[in-house]
Amino acid sequence: MCELQPVTVEEDAFKKNAEQQKREHVLTDLNLDQDQILTDTVFLSARSDLFVANNDSDYISDLRKRMEETRQVVQQHLEKTKTKQAKYYNRKAKTIQISVGDQVLVRRVAFNGKHKLADTYKDDIYTVVCQMNPDVPVYRVRSGGNEKVLHRNFSLPGLLSGSG
Repeated sequence: MCELQPVTVEEDAFKKNAEQQKREHVLTDLNLDQDQILTDTVFLSARSDLFVANNDSDYISDLRKRMEETRQVVQQHLEKTKTKQAKYYNRKAKTIQISVGDQVLVRRVAFNGKHKLADTYKDDIYTVVCQMNPDVPVYRVRSGGNEKVLHRNFSLPGLLSGSG
């Protein structure tokens, strides 16, 4: 019969390190970006560090701990990605400035029928009377005797000012 040889702590650590290096090498060969490699490494290493619970409460507490650690890693990467995307968006985002006297179309908030440009905005042309607060894009507009206060998102400027 064969006898099983006890595994020393150093041998076990060496095997785990070799497995980790093998995983990283495979992920690097796939030309994945650093975030993807980190995510895959975290999830692949989770299988090698299996926790054997003695009872249900140990399992649940370990699961909660691992889920919280994973949530924190994901949150960090999400914040980093969100900042990067906002930087690129803000670099190209441009708004059409509305000033007093500009003519705008007012969006119909609830409308029926076709959803084309002509149906989305009211037929009346409104003139901007004033901006309620310089820091907030809310304007007072007037068409004939009809006066409204509306947010910038509910107006369509720039189409009428150049034609005339």
